[in-house]
Amino acid sequence: MIPVIILTIEDDDRRASYAEAYVRYSRHLIAVASCILYKKGHNDSGDQSLAEDVVHEAFKYVIEKDCLPEKIDQAKPFLTTIVKNMAINAVRKNSHLS
Repeated sequence: MIPVIILTIEDDDRRASYAEAYVRYSRHLIAVASCILYKKGHNDSGDQSLAEDVVHEAFKYVIEKDCLPEKIDQAKPFLTTIVKNMAINAVRKNSHLS
């Protein structure tokens, strides 16, 4: 399911490119975020919701900055880096709260 933030983009071409990137790479990105969260001990129950939240926040960030690469093949490493950083930030944030 495509996040609502992508559906709110007014430009059809831009919305289509973000939707395509999400459909193509969301499983990979959720797996990356889940792996980082699991290694750090914050996702040991196997719950994917925090990993999905990280991926949605990454897409929100990229949409706000309008910085998705034009070529869809270049989007995967770009998005992976952003998701990794946001997952690490989520771990840090959770460790400060507990």
